[in-house]
Amino acid sequence: MSTTLARRLSRLEHSVAADQIRRWATAVVTLRATMDPGHARQAADWLNRHVVGQQWGPHVASPNHVCPRCVDRFQPPALARAVWLMLIDHLTTGAPVALPPNVAAVYLNDPDAYPANPCGACGYLLPMRSQVRPDGTYRHIASYDGECPACGRDSRTDVEGSA
Repeated sequence: MSTTLARRLSRLEHSVAADQIRRWATAVVTLRATMDPGHARQAADWLNRHVVGQQWGPHVASPNHVCPRCVDRFQPPALARAVWLMLIDHLTTGAPVALPPNVAAVYLNDPDAYPANPCGACGYLLPMRSQVRPDGTYRHIASYDGECPACGRDSRTDVEGSA
């Protein structure tokens, strides 16, 4: 590879990395603005103590891979897990991020709650009582019923409409 091409590739890689960091920081600010300050501090404290600087997914070849199985390896409390998975989903799919107190209460009251049920209108990850399978997918046990905090769509309408 020529020096010029290597230099251009390096600049492109740095640009992509800088954009990812910017998008992550913006998502964190957006998410935090929707949260109760105590909930935000609780999740951030746990994530900073246990996750920052750690390896995520040893069960796959990609160093950037993160799935529910990777996250569960750290045994996070449900609220911290929800924050982490919502931020990752936002970066990968563009789904909105929000965790108002009524939704945070689901995670605080149910250690088996995961943000795993995409809203049919906007893609926001609504809470579900779930178990993570060995392949990183979910086995859903029960769902959150109510309005999506991002777009207001009522998940009960989805269930009633499909019956």
